[in-house]
Amino acid sequence: MLRKKTTIGLFLVILFLAAADAGLFAQGEELKTVTVKEGQSPRELAQEVLGDPNLWNEILKANQLRSPSDLQAGMKLVIPAGAIRRAFRDSESAWNAIQTATDVGAKVFAAETITQAIARYDEAVKERAKGQWENCSRLAGQARQLSEQAHQESLEKRTSSADATVTDRSGTVQSKLAAEMLWRDISLYAKLYENNRVRTMSDSYAEISFQDQSRIRLNENSQAVIQKMRVDLLNKEKDSSVKLEKGAAFALLQSNQKKKKFNLNIPGVKTEINSKNFWVQKDEEVTKIANYEGEIKVSSDANAIVIE
Repeated sequence: MLRKKTTIGLFLVILFLAAADAGLFAQGEELKTVTVKEGQSPRELAQEVLGDPNLWNEILKANQLRSPSDLQAGMKLVIPAGAIRRAFRDSESAWNAIQTATDVGAKVFAAETITQAIARYDEAVKERAKGQWENCSRLAGQARQLSEQAHQESLEKRTSSADATVTDRSGTVQSKLAAEMLWRDISLYAKLYENNRVRTMSDSYAEISFQDQSRIRLNENSQAVIQKMRVDLLNKEKDSSVKLEKGAAFALLQSNQKKKKFNLNIPGVKTEINSKNFWVQKDEEVTKIANYEGEIKVSSDANAIVIE
């Protein structure tokens, strides 16, 4: 029993010493005591201790020195190196996050959040100027978190779902959402949205117009799904895509115009469309394409051709 207690006691002593050594090591990383060398300038000292000559003034402030002339050879200085480096690193990270959020339109789509982030950053800079390194890091961390929140808010708000319109139709034209079971008849000028399926029956057709002035005309016994209709409110860009599931469609696009992108997807075939005017027919086994302007690159497996 005595041997067991002695072993446990020795083990606890080793743990205590290890923890003490770790604490001393961490403290050594945080605080550095240096002796000023003969002829050593504040910038040289900052480079040696902090790795950045531009931080020389922080060393003076940490030691209540008013000017570089107060720095004398042989003087011992205690420098909170870890806290200083952390404060500047966190401030820079916060500023970069603010810039990133601003670039995606945070001042328009997340004005309140980005304003709070900038205010926290300004407070962090003031605390850093006073040598309050820990306060600086704390406020900078809050600024970075708010900026990231503003960034996410902006991305969600700036890209909104657009709509399309049935601008011409004849016969039986129906639509449904992907999750719906039943098809319903749609009238002239009806609105269509993302994930809407549209089909035409025998002796029928439907013309669908998009916000970028592109148009798709579905011939009889055809079916298509609107995959994407997006508007980037910041850059005024429009991006639409339609998948032709079966039947035939005639496309009159505006994809060559700046800030407008439109694509017609065909199952089993990859297309790169640089044409404003073409026709596609999708059957169970065969896909036919006729191009009237520009070019269309079509690829399937390892084969690819360009239809001019």
